[in-house]
Amino acid sequence: MRTDFVEVEAQAQRFRLYFDTDEPGLLHISARHGMSAADSVALFFEGECSWNEARKRFESRLGRRVLYWAWLHGQEHGTVLVLSCFEKQEER
Repeated sequence: MRTDFVEVEAQAQRFRLYFDTDEPGLLHISARHGMSAADSVALFFEGECSWNEARKRFESRLGRRVLYWAWLHGQEHGTVLVLSCFEKQEER
């Protein structure tokens, strides 16, 4: 069982975010994408959510910002597992 994570709570909802494997002192979303736990929480509550059947994950979008997430252990309405959070680069 992995223990390299932090859990935060906002609006009575719990979120689990993992630390980066290459930079263990930083959250994965911070080390790789410059995003914070607060960014992922905001996207969860404010973004437009859709289900990606091919990837079996939820995707919440607000402008160019994207949150990939799932219910931890498949328990709907439990802890939100933050898979990735980033800002999309402009299309070329």
